Amino acid sequence: MTLVDPDGVHEVARALLARAGVTAPPTPIDDLVVCTGLTLSPHISLDERNAEYFAGILNVVHLRSALRKAMGILNRRTSEIYTNAAMNPAKNNFVILHEVGHQAMPWQRGLAMHYDDTATLSDDTHNIFEREANLFAADTLFQLERFATDAADLPLGLSAVLQLAGRYRASVHASLRRYVESSFRPCFAFVLSGQPILQADAAIYPVVTTHESPEFTFRFPTWTRPQQLPAAHPMFARVSREKLIDMEYAEFTLVEDGTAHDAIAHLFYNGHHLLVLLIPRDITGRARRRIVQTRR
Repeated sequence: MTLVDPDGVHEVARALLARAGVTAPPTPIDDLVVCTGLTLSPHISLDERNAEYFAGILNVVHLRSALRKAMGILNRRTSEIYTNAAMNPAKNNFVILHEVGHQAMPWQRGLAMHYDDTATLSDDTHNIFEREANLFAADTLFQLERFATDAADLPLGLSAVLQLAGRYRASVHASLRRYVESSFRPCFAFVLSGQPILQADAAIYPVVTTHESPEFTFRFPTWTRPQQLPAAHPMFARVSREKLIDMEYAEFTLVEDGTAHDAIAHLFYNGHHLLVLLIPRDITGRARRRIVQTRR
């Protein structure tokens, strides 16, 4: 799956960040909303309690079902953005920027309304406009190259991801993806189901998705990317005993063409998925320089 115009999306995101005067994280979400001529609806949440209100906006047969799944709506008739108040702040930021993207990209302005749920906000969506809006949201949230520059100044590891997630006010999952895919160092991330399942009398963690850096792809081109990991693996020892909320470190071996490569696995449970960052053992974790975090 590819985007119609990724360069065009980057260009629109860069122009909007410049127009809003953004020079450091976190991204001022409200300023970007204003710059696109939109407003956030502060009192109307996307949920079943407001079904009567959204009956005039959403032309769907099963309105209440649609509202249960809805995460964001852009109504161009009123220039308003609606989000689900039950979302955590980091997810809400991404959804708002996704809706801003629909408005900011001029080639997407033909539709009167955009309805977004977990399907359209997923990495796997086949809808080109939604993939572009997801890219735009990530570009503006992580301020294009700035995130990768900051990441390069920190030791390689999941602790850096957590620090950057806080700095950019993004979810750990979104930050991990950006961290890995923009890294110049070899690293790989599993996003696993939060709980193991039983398959053929053995417990396994299904792989929801994976992310890898270009350098990792170059170094391990023929390593078979697993679709599941055995729950009996030593790195899941603590996970099987208690809810994991802090980082854990464990050994992991990648076997490629009969050759074993040692790696360190950094684990973190975000409440929904188990996130695993793999780093080859021969990679140094030193940063280029110390980063000083400032607060706005």
